[in-house]
Amino acid sequence: MSQGQVTVIEQATDEQLALSAQRGDDVCRVGLIGRYIPLVKARVSGYAGSDFEPEDLAQEGMIGLMEAIDRYDPSRGASFRTFALVCIDRSVISVVRSALAAKKIPAATRVSLDEFLLEPADENTPEEIVVTQDTARHMASRLKDVLSGLEHRVFFLYLGGCEYDDIAKRLQISPKAVDNALCRARSKIRKVKL
Repeated sequence: MSQGQVTVIEQATDEQLALSAQRGDDVCRVGLIGRYIPLVKARVSGYAGSDFEPEDLAQEGMIGLMEAIDRYDPSRGASFRTFALVCIDRSVISVVRSALAAKKIPAATRVSLDEFLLEPADENTPEEIVVTQDTARHMASRLKDVLSGLEHRVFFLYLGGCEYDDIAKRLQISPKAVDNALCRARSKIRKVKL
């Protein structure tokens, strides 16, 4: 990333970066992911000491963030940050609920998820910004390395809000092949350290 690109990204709003990322600008996507890595970590930090691995929950949070980038619509009246928080939380909560349901933990022993969701500080130091941008670039690269071409396309179309049938039509494959590719992609993403 050139110095000029870094300056543009630093000066752009989250909303501008999200819209540019939706149009295929990978530099803006990586820049926005870099901005939100501390937020994702803060959102999942409340689960520390639970039965969940922090890295797994962080990856789920990142999946929620990528979904937010691909699905953000400013005409709905919410800021990107608000929409991203909802997507990150939903992604993490979905995994936690599934795991809890699988364990069949009695409801009386469960703790409200809302107690764990903390609002992080809005200001980042320059060092944190550089580290998170590097981390985001690394994550984007790792996703391309980890997923097959079909898995990568299916995964990002799904995150973009496409239904299985729509993805199947676009890629000229069966809905079952879409489901299989999405399952493999999620499994690989959960196993790999991004």
